[in-house]
Amino acid sequence: MAGGLVRPGLAPCHMLRDPRRQRFETTTKLVPPIKVRSVCLAQAWGAGLFGKKPKNPMREQTDELYDLLTTDAPTIKSEAKERSARVRSLMDELVEADGAYDANCMQGKWQVVHTQGPLLWEQFWNLFKSSKGSPNRNFQDFDLKSLRVTNSSELRGPDNYVTADGRFEPEDDTTTLPKRFRAFIQEGNVVFGETVIKLPIQGEGFFDVVYLDPKIPLRIFRGNNGSMAVQIPESLASSQ
Repeated sequence: MAGGLVRPGLAPCHMLRDPRRQRFETTTKLVPPIKVRSVCLAQAWGAGLFGKKPKNPMREQTDELYDLLTTDAPTIKSEAKERSARVRSLMDELVEADGAYDANCMQGKWQVVHTQGPLLWEQFWNLFKSSKGSPNRNFQDFDLKSLRVTNSSELRGPDNYVTADGRFEPEDDTTTLPKRFRAFIQEGNVVFGETVIKLPIQGEGFFDVVYLDPKIPLRIFRGNNGSMAVQIPESLASSQ
């Protein structure tokens, strides 16, 4: 179309006629028409010119990982092995992805739904450690206001558990992932029903928040021992 500039790959919706096209100056020279860039709004939106903020590019992988870890594991050995390999692959992808830190994903009680390697706080109670594959659950409960954290592992159901309590703090004010936190364990307890036994445990370490998605929600932590833990809010885990 003469007299118009069109964005490559986009068909123009309309062209504007220049009212000066037929107007002459005193020199009788024709005034050149104004060249108009014409783009259909619908086409521009589809091309992302006025698009919304893009969603998490790893949302599909996050959804798949969440589904794998919140449904019953296969009982057939070959299928279980395949599932485990897929979980590891998805975790590797998510850990390598760029992301922003969101403090909302640090508040409250979250359940560990998958681990690779021993949990950081388990070093304090190897004597009480649950057997692998047991239905006992592990939790972390963070309070951003007081900067306190309680790590807990069930022993024989929810009424019998061991805790490691302390404080945590961010290592810096970075807003990107991975984000590192320091953890200071100050005390522990073994709880059997209404009986509470104090544990004289202390220690410190660090952990990295390497992935999180507040929309799912799901997060992945990496301990200073190299272990990995996938967690979801306890309220969601209990409803599965």
